This record gives sequence, structure tokens and C-alpha cells, in this order.
Amino acid sequence: MALGLWSCQETEIVVPRVKEIVSDRVVLIEDFTGVQCTNCPNASREISSLAHKYNGNVVAIAYHTDFLGLPITKDGYKSKYNFTTPDGNLLEEEMGGYQGKPAVTLNRKLYDAQQEYLLTSSSILGNIESELRSIPRVVIDIENQYDAETRKLRTKVDIKPQAVASGDFRLHVCITEDKIIDSQIDNIVYVKDYEHNHVFRTMLSTLAGDILGTDLVPGSNLSRTYEYTLPPEAGWWVASHCNVVAFVTDLSQKAFNVGAVLQAAEKHVIE
Repeated sequence: MALGLWSCQETEIVVPRVKEIVSDRVVLIEDFTGVQCTNCPNASREISSLAHKYNGNVVAIAYHTDFLGLPITKDGYKSKYNFTTPDGNLLEEEMGGYQGKPAVTLNRKLYDAQQEYLLTSSSILGNIESELRSIPRVVIDIENQYDAETRKLRTKVDIKPQAVASGDFRLHVCITEDKIIDSQIDNIVYVKDYEHNHVFRTMLSTLAGDILGTDLVPGSNLSRTYEYTLPPEAGWWVASHCNVVAFVTDLSQKAFNVGAVLQAAEKHVIE
């Protein structure tokens, strides 16, 4: 099953004008990318444009995986960091195969018969609008407490159901990091000081999501707390650049091997 297809050739990114949308719905864009993917920066810029356009209604995670994601070894441009993670690779396998990068998902849903997730297509922009106009079944609130001395993070996630629903509901919580400066191939040009954003760092929940239950009931409050000690800062793991991302899925609404995203949220580790 194809997760997405985007050939590694230079592609013009065009973001059409859209009407302002006022919504409590927050969509999740997951970007499978890599430092050796020539066209991946185009997708990153597209995602940033969407996040700016739909301010507060778009949350992004960038997974660097082994395919085109291993560190650059070219003299003068050698990577300082390895962004790939076992969880990112495993999620890529769970989502299904593809033939090129970047490959992008929107709320982990399929929107056409071809089962493709081409973020530059007008249909995907239309799907984002459709998602934003839908009434969220849950509201997610994230509260972070961070101790700069010990680098210990305590994250509390509250999930408030907005409608009665039955399914297999899971909570996924992870840390992403922005403003990491390292090498990247950008449309066949090697860039030594490229700014990497939304980079997936680690899961706080299980990768499959922590079980919330089978029923959503308005008026109830589901809460989970996570603790994590950030590794020492060494050019990355900069606490002020890190974010906690949380999203709820319904595994009974499978698009492939994972559940559709009901709602997402994001909050800086340090406000």
C-alpha cells in the first residue's frame, strides 16, 4: 500500500490563496524525510507555509528514516547529527511502502483511490480545509513543567471528549525539535547550515499509542502524565527549541496499519 510518492526532482511549490478558517480542529501532518533527499526541503517549506496559513491549526512531525535520511558524508558537508530513529523507521514500515521522498500523510487518512499523499496537490489543500471545518471529537490540552537544572520534563495531557463515540482510542505523545542547524541536500545543492524543523526526537508514549479506552463521553476527562529527562544539550536537544506533540487516534478507523487522527496539539517545552 502506497504511503506517498514524491520523486526526488526539483518541483515548484505553489500555495493558492484560501479563505480564512476559524476552527478548533488541529490537523497532523507527518513528513517522512531525509537529509539526502533533494526535494524534501520543498516539502518542508510547503508545510511551513501551511502552518503559517492555518496558524495554530497545523501540527507537523518530520521523521528522518534510513531511506535517504542517513548522515551526509561529503567532504565539507558532513552531517553533525544522525536524525534517524528506530521509532521513525518502524512507523515508516507500519504506514506502508512508497517509492520516493518526501512522503506525507494528513491525519493518517487516505483521501483518494490512488492512496497517495501528495501535499502539493490542490486536493490535499482541499482535504485540509475539510478537516478544519469538521467538529473535533476531542480537545487536547498540554501542560509542560520543565526544570532547567535537571532538564527533567513533566508533561500532562488532558483529553476532553466533545461527542459520544465508540472505537479503539489511543494517545500518542512525542517530542520534536526546531532550529537544528546541520547539512541537507536542497534541490541538488549541498547546504551546510540548513535549518531543520519539526524533527522527531523521541516518543513519550508508546509508538502504537497508549490505550484511552473504547468510549468517548462528553463531560469526562482523560488524563495522562509523562516524565522525561532531556539529554545534555550538544547543538541539539535545546530545550527552548523542543515541543511536545500529542494526538489521539482511533485504531478502529484504520487507513493502513495505524488509526486515523481525531485531533492534535502542540506546546513548547518552554513557553
